[in-house]
Amino acid sequence: MYSVVIIDDEAIVCAGLKKHIPWEANGFVVEKAFTSSLEALEYLKNNDIDMVLTDIEMPSVTGIDIAKYIFEERPNTVVCFISGHQNFDYAKSALKYGVVDYIVKPTEVAMAEECLITVKKKLDEKHITKQVFSNTDDEVYELARNQLIADVFTGFFSDEKELNAKIEMLKKVGQSELKYGSFWIIFNNEKSKTNHSISTFLNELFAESAFSFQPLILKNNEAFVIAVSKSYENTKICRNTLLELLENFRDKISKKYMVESEFNITFYCDTLDEFLDYLFQPFVVSDDEIVQPEMMEVLNEKFKTLFLSVTLCDEKKLVNCFGAIKNMLSKLSEKSLKKIIINFFEVFFEKLPNTTDWNFAWIEVHTLKRISESKNCEEILSATLEILHSVQESLSQSKDDNCMKFFIKKSCMYVENHYMENITVEFMANYLFLNASYFSRMFKVYMHENFKKYLSKVRIAKALEFYRNGNYTTAQIADLVGYKSSKYFRQQFKNIMGKNFSQYLTDLGCKENTDEED
Repeated sequence: MYSVVIIDDEAIVCAGLKKHIPWEANGFVVEKAFTSSLEALEYLKNNDIDMVLTDIEMPSVTGIDIAKYIFEERPNTVVCFISGHQNFDYAKSALKYGVVDYIVKPTEVAMAEECLITVKKKLDEKHITKQVFSNTDDEVYELARNQLIADVFTGFFSDEKELNAKIEMLKKVGQSELKYGSFWIIFNNEKSKTNHSISTFLNELFAESAFSFQPLILKNNEAFVIAVSKSYENTKICRNTLLELLENFRDKISKKYMVESEFNITFYCDTLDEFLDYLFQPFVVSDDEIVQPEMMEVLNEKFKTLFLSVTLCDEKKLVNCFGAIKNMLSKLSEKSLKKIIINFFEVFFEKLPNTTDWNFAWIEVHTLKRISESKNCEEILSATLEILHSVQESLSQSKDDNCMKFFIKKSCMYVENHYMENITVEFMANYLFLNASYFSRMFKVYMHENFKKYLSKVRIAKALEFYRNGNYTTAQIADLVGYKSSKYFRQQFKNIMGKNFSQYLTDLGCKENTDEED
C-alpha cells in the first residue's frame, strides 16, 4: 500500500476525500488528513509519504508551496492538485513542480480513480527503479567506472592518490576484466529532411548492443565514444564485433534518417589499467595536428573541464586540468600557442557570466593584452595559469551559492526564453561551456529529472498558456512551443500529463480548438 496525505482547508472536503474515494481498492492508505497546510508541511518534512493530494489555494502555505517543497526536497513523493478553480496558471505551476495530475472539485469518484491509476503507475515505476538500482551492483560500478574514465580523460581529479583508490576499488569487483575500446563517429545529415540531434542517432546504437557505451565528447554532429564489454573471449573478437555493429548501424541510420555517417575505432585493449594508460597519454600535437577537427574537439573538452575547475573553485582540479592541457600543447610554436590560448580566453570570459553575477570585463582586457605581449611559450602558459588562479580566487570570495546550481539556473532561464527553438542537451552544454555528459548528469541531480523531460514540461506549460490567452488551433500551439506537428505535440502532452490534450481540457471544463492532424 502507498501512503497518502490529504490537505484541504475545508474540513468537510477533507473528510469527504478521505471517506468516499476508494483508496485501499486502488492500493493506497490515507495516513493523515490536514485542514492546516502549515501543519501538513511540517509533517511532510519529518515523514516519508508516497502521495500528497492538496488543495491549491489555502491560507499561509499554498498548494504551490507544498509542491515546490516536495519537488526540491522529496523527489520520491508524488503530488496531485485538487481545486475548484479552472485556472491555467495553476496548471503551469503544477508542471513546473512536477505535479502528476489535477482534478477539479466537486470531485467525481471516477475521476479520482483515474487519478489514482496514474499516480500508482508513477509510484510503481519509481519503486522498481529504486529496487533495481539498490540491488544491482553492476549499475553502481558502471557509474563509478564511467566517472573515472571521464575524470582521467579530462584531468578532472584532485590527486593521484584519490584516483588510484578508485581504480583499485573497481579492480576488486572485476571491472578490470572487461574489454575497453574507443571510436570517433561523425554524422552528415545534410540530406535528412528532419533535424534530429546526434543523441537520437546514438540512442539507436546504444539500445541494441551487448556493449556499454559512454560518450566522452558529444558535439552537434560528432562524438568520441567509449565501448565496454565482457561478452567476448578476446580483444580481437570483441573489436571485430564492434566493427560489424558500427557498420550495421551506419546502414540503419542511412536508411531510417537519410543520414550518412563514418567511424574510426581508435583503440582497443583487455584491461582497465591499459585503457586508462591510453587516456592518460597526453595528446601531444604539432602545429599541423592541432588544426585537425578531432584534436580540436579533444582540446575543447579539456578546456571545458578547466573552465569548470575554475568556476567550482577547486584548486587541485585546476592544476591537474591545466597540466593535461600544457602537455598536449607542449610542441606548439609560440604563434600557434598564443592563438589557441587567446581563443580559449575569449570563450572563457564569454561564458563566465553563466556562473556568476560578477563583471570580469576588466580582467578580460588585461588578459588578452598580457597573452598577446608574452614573448615565448613558457611565458604564455605561466600567465595563463596565473590569470586562472586570479579569477578562481575572485569567485571563491564573491560567490555564496553553489556554482552548479548557478549553471542549472542559467539553463532553466535559457529554456524559459527559448523553448520554441531546437534545444538539445548538446546545445545547452555548449552554451554553458560544459561537457555534455557532465551537464546531463548534473541537471538530473539538481532537478530530479533529465533535461529533455524538463524542456517538454516547459513547452507543455507554455502551450496551456497560449491556449488560455488566444484562439489558437492545436497545430498553431504546437508550432509556437517548438513542436514540428500537432501529432508529436499530443504525444508529448500525454507523456508528461498522463492523459490526452483534449481530455485534459475537458476535465478543466474547456474545449479544444479542433484542427486537422498534420
